[in-house]
Amino acid sequence: MLRIIRCFFFTLSKIDLFLRQPFKWGMSGFQFIFCTLILFGVIGMKVDEFIGFDLFIKQTTFLMGTLIYCLIPYMFYKGDSVKKYILFGRKEAIEESSKKFNNKGYVLFVAFFSYFLFFPLLGIPMLIRIFQFNSAYNFIINNVVVLAYVLISITSILWFSYHIVNSKVSLQKIKIKVAQYIAIASTLALFKLRDFEQFTVVASCLVVSYLWIQYIIELRAEEELSLSDSRKAVAPDNNTFTHQA
Repeated sequence: MLRIIRCFFFTLSKIDLFLRQPFKWGMSGFQFIFCTLILFGVIGMKVDEFIGFDLFIKQTTFLMGTLIYCLIPYMFYKGDSVKKYILFGRKEAIEESSKKFNNKGYVLFVAFFSYFLFFPLLGIPMLIRIFQFNSAYNFIINNVVVLAYVLISITSILWFSYHIVNSKVSLQKIKIKVAQYIAIASTLALFKLRDFEQFTVVASCLVVSYLWIQYIIELRAEEELSLSDSRKAVAPDNNTFTHQA
């Protein structure tokens, strides 16, 4: 499980470098993909005109739209900023602020991606309708509230997982933070009033995500314990070898 999570974040970092750094002919990865899609679209249009049938233009529209929808969260995350104290103070990059292990970083990360991930989540199924396939879009529209709760839960797991696997924060501090949020979410879930119905559902989803986070914490703790035991097992052998020499 931890290996999968590390591979996930490693892949994201590689994609980030690919999009920003020079790739071919002085162009960044993003510019190269964008130009390739435009070239593909121009050639596709000529082919469609020749055969008299819309074969490539739909694929080009879908790929270009998918690229734009997927890059909207990325561009805002990398380029936008927020006030240090929300309403005042110097501006901080959203990426920098959301990576900090504090309440603001957590709330900012969850709120940002829970909102901006709706762009590809709604946009891509909308593009699929080009191919006369409406089921995905209809499903998203009919379950948009549920998907919002799912996004909140997933982004919560991702934020904590990032800090767990990077080992920049002690597991004890992470456990305390998770326990704090479980206590807050569980307290909110106690309010069964009609006006708080949506908040109680969100709180319940968060509690589930925190349970998954606790599971990942235990995996990391077991990994650290195994490493510690391995070092202890090697140490006596070294001492014995030195003593015999």
